[in-house]
Amino acid sequence: PQIDNPDLQNIPYKEFPFFHQRLSSGLIVNSPTAELPSPEKELMEAQGISSALLLPIFQGEDWFGLIGFDSTNEVRSWENYELLTLKTTVEIIGNFLKRLSMKESLIEQRNFTQQILDNLPSIVTVVDKRMNLLLWNKTGEKLTGYSSEELIKMSAFDFIPKESYKSLTDAIKKILANKPAGEEISLQHKRGKISPYFWRGSTIEMNGDEVFLLIGMNISKQKEMEKALIEEKRFADAIIDGLPGTFFMLDEELNLVRANKNFAHDLGFSIDDLLNNSITNLYSEESKELILNKRRELFKKGKVSLESNPITKNGEVLSRNVNAALFERDRQTFIIGTGQDISDLKQRETELR
Repeated sequence: PQIDNPDLQNIPYKEFPFFHQRLSSGLIVNSPTAELPSPEKELMEAQGISSALLLPIFQGEDWFGLIGFDSTNEVRSWENYELLTLKTTVEIIGNFLKRLSMKESLIEQRNFTQQILDNLPSIVTVVDKRMNLLLWNKTGEKLTGYSSEELIKMSAFDFIPKESYKSLTDAIKKILANKPAGEEISLQHKRGKISPYFWRGSTIEMNGDEVFLLIGMNISKQKEMEKALIEEKRFADAIIDGLPGTFFMLDEELNLVRANKNFAHDLGFSIDDLLNNSITNLYSEESKELILNKRRELFKKGKVSLESNPITKNGEVLSRNVNAALFERDRQTFIIGTGQDISDLKQRETELR
């Protein structure tokens, strides 16, 4: 009769230490009200309860709550067979609650994971060994143009150009061989547009089967930047090679990093022969000292001019008027410079003397 009494609802366990201690320890309460300690005794008497039976409910090892029975007509203790039946019922309830809690946790975790995947800028998909789609994120639907109803019937081969089939097959073989270095494979949109994608993959277990987790990122912007950089380099090379004199670029240790065709041609070497070698190798011992002194001056003033006498591959000594300056790129300091041939001028000066 007191089940709907608001004064008896939402009462903290701490107000009833005897009940709390026994139930949280997995013990039952099977006692006449008169034998209960305070304040549990007063609680039962206030409801007209003569005897009470309380059984704890556990979710695994966690105490969840209790189920209670009482007698208001007579003082009694519940028999062993009754207790056995009720304990079995309580265990069934506890196991059910545990499974329900696990299911809810699994659903929450799955929803949480799906939300993360759906908000990634990359395509995330799971395929079986026949390349049939098993799972995908919302980004996959958006970037392919297909609905979930269409995707469930499709294969990974349906999203790539035919000329990329072998690349996909080879990439899967690498994954199986534990060599998932990543692969560039284009993606074909439902409307036919083809875009470059970079894919990484790994094997995972799903429902007892080995499947493939594939993650693809659109690299169109990177490709455009690469193309622009290549075009910019070609343009810069054309300008440098078109200069009337020589052009060179050195690192701080005077190793040649870049040069135009005139620089290599005048010395009788190929550019590959000269790259990454110290420019001081092109000078006599006496001239090397001048070059090193000018290097120190350059790092003090930021720019320098000098007359230099490099030696060609055939042993000929040239005369060059060189202007050099410091240049910063990618947080590194380089030396860039140009040289003009003054051999004729030097020869006339000699003749006039």
